[in-house]
Amino acid sequence: MARTICQGCVRPVNACWCHCSRAVANRIEIGILQHPDEAKQAKSTVPLLVKCLNRVQLWKGETVSDAQICALVLQDSAMELNRWLVNGKHTYLLYPKTEDDSPTLPLVTVESLRPNLQDSQILVLDGTWRKTYKMLMLNPQLQSLPRISVEPRKASQYFIRKQKNSDSLSTLEAVGELLAQLQEDGCIYTELNEAFDCFQKSVFHKRHSRE
Repeated sequence: MARTICQGCVRPVNACWCHCSRAVANRIEIGILQHPDEAKQAKSTVPLLVKCLNRVQLWKGETVSDAQICALVLQDSAMELNRWLVNGKHTYLLYPKTEDDSPTLPLVTVESLRPNLQDSQILVLDGTWRKTYKMLMLNPQLQSLPRISVEPRKASQYFIRKQKNSDSLSTLEAVGELLAQLQEDGCIYTELNEAFDCFQKSVFHKRHSRE
C-alpha cells in the first residue's frame, strides 16, 4: 500500500515535521544548490530551512547547468538557477575561501553587505564538505562569486548527524547565523534554532520508536 505523503514537507505523514517550521522574514533571498545525494538524506536540514524562510530558492544538482527546481519551493516564485544568477542582483557565495582560490577573489563582510540587502542574494552549497567542494570545482561560474562566511556564536547543535569537526555547522545553522548578523535580528537565530531543535527531536523520536 502506498504511503500517504504530507503536502507540506513531502514526507510520509508519519514522519511529517511541519509542526516544527517557523515563519522567518529574511530580507535577502537565499538560494540553495543541493547535492543530489543530500536530497535523499532524511536528516537534511534544508527542507525545514526552505519551509521557514519567506525568500528562498532550492535546486538539486552538482552543476549550474543540471540544477533542477525542487518541489518544496512555491512554483510561482521558483526560478531556474542559471537565470537566478543573472537576475540583476549581486550574488555572494556562502563558503569559506580555499587554498585553490585566486588571491584576488573578493571576500565580503557582513558589515559591508548589510546596507545592500535588497539588491543582493546569497547562494549556499548543501552537502558534505567533500561534495560541496567538488560542486565548487565543477562550476567556474560559482568559483568567481564573491565569498561571505560567518563566525558561529556556538558549536553546532546537529546531534542526529555526524559533523566534519566542531566548527562545522548544518546548512540551517549557517544560514540562520548569517541572516541574524546581516539583519541584526537575534530573533531569526532563535526561531530557526527552535525549529531545528524540534525537527531533530521529531526525527530522533520517530527513528527510535521503530527500534
